[in-house]
Amino acid sequence: MTRQPYDIDENHGAFSDGMEFSIWGANVLSVAYIKRLNPETYKVEAGTRFVGYSPSDGRPNGLNIHTMDIAKNGAVAVTGTTAAALIQTGNNLFPGDVPGGHYIAIWDRDLTTLMFSSSMLAIGKSHVATGRRHHVVSRTFGDQTRIMFLSGAEESGSAYGTTGPAPTKNAIQENYGGGELDGYFIIIDIPTR
Repeated sequence: MTRQPYDIDENHGAFSDGMEFSIWGANVLSVAYIKRLNPETYKVEAGTRFVGYSPSDGRPNGLNIHTMDIAKNGAVAVTGTTAAALIQTGNNLFPGDVPGGHYIAIWDRDLTTLMFSSSMLAIGKSHVATGRRHHVVSRTFGDQTRIMFLSGAEESGSAYGTTGPAPTKNAIQENYGGGELDGYFIIIDIPTR
């Protein structure tokens, strides 16, 4: 994961700018490696490792990515699940202890800044697009880029002993409506650079 795709003898060095840490001896089964390749030279231009993290245990946990979208401004939006915890940003939607399970996250173009990351209970329960449980799309409007996350919803969800509804903030419908086709739609505005 640290070598150029066209030359395994050349270290790309991109992880030193991203969320750099050693995973040696971490006892983590799933680590997400996000890399930005130059489409002409295939050279790695940016990269980061992404794992779950449990503040109470002080150790990393497994993480995987289900869906990814690259916004017009180059931001990287992902959805997925974590084994038992998640590194959340201060603007997250899930209050209290981080239970793990489903999450949404946004990285900047250079993969050096985690702009948004939040655990999301009670989502991802029904197929919403091409057989997937999550869908991500982005559009640019003037100086703002909007990243939209879409998922099926249910009344409550649980992850590692924490049970609760999908988090809401400024929601059109504050509570689960009870339908088989209820969904979860999140819009996050980020600056266009």
